[in-house]
Amino acid sequence: MRRTKIGLFLVMCVAVLSMLTACGGGSMSNVDPAQAEKTVLSTVNKALGTEFANEESLRNKANVVWEKVDQTGRISLNYTMFAPEEGANGEKWMVRPMIDSDSFDSDAMFRMVAITAEQLKNFENPSAELLARVKRDVEVTAPGYKLNAVCVTAKNIGGSVYIVYVTEMIQK
Repeated sequence: MRRTKIGLFLVMCVAVLSMLTACGGGSMSNVDPAQAEKTVLSTVNKALGTEFANEESLRNKANVVWEKVDQTGRISLNYTMFAPEEGANGEKWMVRPMIDSDSFDSDAMFRMVAITAEQLKNFENPSAELLARVKRDVEVTAPGYKLNAVCVTAKNIGGSVYIVYVTEMIQK
């Protein structure tokens, strides 16, 4: 009888542990956010034909977006392209999370792209399609402005690594 109770207890423990680890929609990311930033920035430079360094002075501008990402990597439509105030010298910034454009839900939320180790390898050797997508994500959209600086930020949220681009534009 005692063995049966111990066996039943162990089975219940395993069941509870498996349910707890299944919460959150997947396994923990093995992607280093700093490495993701470096690799994605390299792809940005390839896509644009530039040699930008990751402009650390722009990093805090991404916080307005990072604060709106939930633990499953979803973000409101309102924050998929955020433009903070204009700078004292006329510079403008654009803050854009890397989102899955096919993931728009009825609650006006998009799912951000969780960067996996496999996806990071794709950024190391980007296809023409990936370069075009990255270029579209970071190119200047304000008439009369040109790209001056870029900051690629990555963050681990809920066990997944996500990307937010910050671009600084100045008048031509």
